[in-house]
Amino acid sequence: MIAGGAQTHAPVIAGTPGAPFYNRCESPTQTLSDAAQQVASMEVWGRAARGSGLPSVKAWRNHSRPPSPRGIEFCSGVAPTPGKGTPFEARWYEGTPGVLNRQNGIYAAIPITYIKNTQVP
Repeated sequence: MIAGGAQTHAPVIAGTPGAPFYNRCESPTQTLSDAAQQVASMEVWGRAARGSGLPSVKAWRNHSRPPSPRGIEFCSGVAPTPGKGTPFEARWYEGTPGVLNRQNGIYAAIPITYIKNTQVP
């Protein structure tokens, strides 16, 4: 620990980077525990967005939002659902090729090929 400062840890990196990159910032829906599970499983999961009944994985596209000092950056071989999301946000909806159903339809999940986790304790 640095005197008067926070303890610092190196990011956890798994897989091989590719393109495009996506990122998710640490938040109540992207917790330290979530990030650790994403590294272990090499999957990113998502629930239905507020007001929707369809589970989806949500992330920022290609650094359209600057990566948070805490969060994850990832790559996936599964393309976002066409026509969904925004120029800044990607969404992968359950039912789209390559998007997986997890926990009896509560979550959508995508396999990832690379993850950089800066949500380390």
